[in-house]
Amino acid sequence: MALARGTVAAFAFVGAGCLQVAHLDGDFTKTTTGNATGTSSSASTGTSTGTSSSTGSGGAATRTVSGVETIHFVHSTQTGATVSDVHPDLSSTPIAALVLDGNKFGTPITGTGFLNGTFQIDNVPVGPYYLLLRDPYYDGDYYVTDSDDVDMSLYVLGRPDAVAATSNTPLTLNVGNLSPWAATNRLEIISAGAGTAGLDLTSGAATNPPFLGATNLAMTIDTSKLLVPNLLNNAQGDAAGLMQLTSQTTPVPYQSISRFTAFAITQSNGMATNVNASFNTVGTTTPIAVNWKTSMFEAEKTLVHPSASVVAHDFMLQVEFGDPTYGIYSATPDILAYSPAPNSGDVGVTLMYDRPPLTNSWYTYASAVSTYGVPQSTPGGTVTTTNTTSFYLAPLATFTGAEPIVPTVSPPLNATIDQQAFSGNGTLASDQPTLSWDPPTMGSVTSYVVRIASIAANGKRVLVGQLTTSATGLTVPPGLLTSGTYYVINVRATAMAGITYSKTPSRETLPVAGASTLSGVWRAP
Repeated sequence: MALARGTVAAFAFVGAGCLQVAHLDGDFTKTTTGNATGTSSSASTGTSTGTSSSTGSGGAATRTVSGVETIHFVHSTQTGATVSDVHPDLSSTPIAALVLDGNKFGTPITGTGFLNGTFQIDNVPVGPYYLLLRDPYYDGDYYVTDSDDVDMSLYVLGRPDAVAATSNTPLTLNVGNLSPWAATNRLEIISAGAGTAGLDLTSGAATNPPFLGATNLAMTIDTSKLLVPNLLNNAQGDAAGLMQLTSQTTPVPYQSISRFTAFAITQSNGMATNVNASFNTVGTTTPIAVNWKTSMFEAEKTLVHPSASVVAHDFMLQVEFGDPTYGIYSATPDILAYSPAPNSGDVGVTLMYDRPPLTNSWYTYASAVSTYGVPQSTPGGTVTTTNTTSFYLAPLATFTGAEPIVPTVSPPLNATIDQQAFSGNGTLASDQPTLSWDPPTMGSVTSYVVRIASIAANGKRVLVGQLTTSATGLTVPPGLLTSGTYYVINVRATAMAGITYSKTPSRETLPVAGASTLSGVWRAP
């Protein structure tokens, strides 16, 4: 989803496109692409066999932790929508449990993965542990849980056998009936068959983008540069939708879908393909009432960071394929985008739009995102802005506009790092620092997501680790922080109904709300 248009100076947690709720954290964005290889559960050479308890040599009670990872590929076919489950081969995947011994971690307890997507870790002490799976979906991510039986399954848009473009693969879009092009317009492409997605096609490496006032499109894009660069295959039933967002001026400036066309082609890696089509007009006859208490989100800025300011509000309608219980698991195109100015009063407005002619397998949801900016000094002395967000996402079916959008969860409170104020700057006492915080004053928290990013002298930030827990604190595992490197850390409180975190720590669903607190700049010793 295009939740925020980050600037060069800002460390944009969200850009043109969002994969899962975990990517709504402003400048702490991680994108995973590619498909799993594996087998069904019947084609394994081994399997986890449940849980058991014992006593270790030191007298501490231990048990066997069992788990499963199923990738639910949600995709369209020639006959409709389906979910294809793949059990990835974990037999060569590094799997471990890390357990704290005092305020430091002991030796990682190595687990065993199997061909059928299950795994087990023996002799794990009873109590919390940090679960680590180093596969394409969870590389570098830790989940803190105390469960003996964990389900690490997740949803992905597209066919299990979709193939990504890995070299320049030109796609020329010759499309008539373009709405007269304006600088604020945007083109999006999405395929529920291949999982292909691009949410701002004229940015980046587009060749011959439309000129102002153009009514025909003759633009070439490189498929390998798309947000999700999977190749379309007509023989597999893939179809792609191409959409144009245009600016509306009444009653306020906003964008909505005005043009849509669908096409089916077959692409080959490194080969050029042409699309010849004509846009259909999408009207603006459906009202959506936006009743948003933005002042309440603005009032939380000092909880985000003492120096935070509100830099953007974004209200959007997006479309997602599948079911709301899957959560937001793919790159979701906007069909309406409205950005009221910060600090200009609460929002009460009715906007008009129409949904493009997608099948009923697509549902519409609404998102309201407030972005906070914090000025921070880089190791080189340059002042740059780090962004983070508070957000609320809900299916349109449950979003009437009659009830105002208000914060349903607030940022974590009184955060510290190695017993120092989290929002401060300085040198950490350890390369395994301990973070602690108090629960928010508002909301029933499902989990806390801690994201750590390095910050270079030029202001560039790189996500180096993500940890998720239901507790109000954690210790950073060894190997994430590098001596002499500077870091910023985001702690987000997330509220989702119907999720049992300990057993399904990676699970997401709608509605969901999140609010963050942001650290200062910290140097690893």
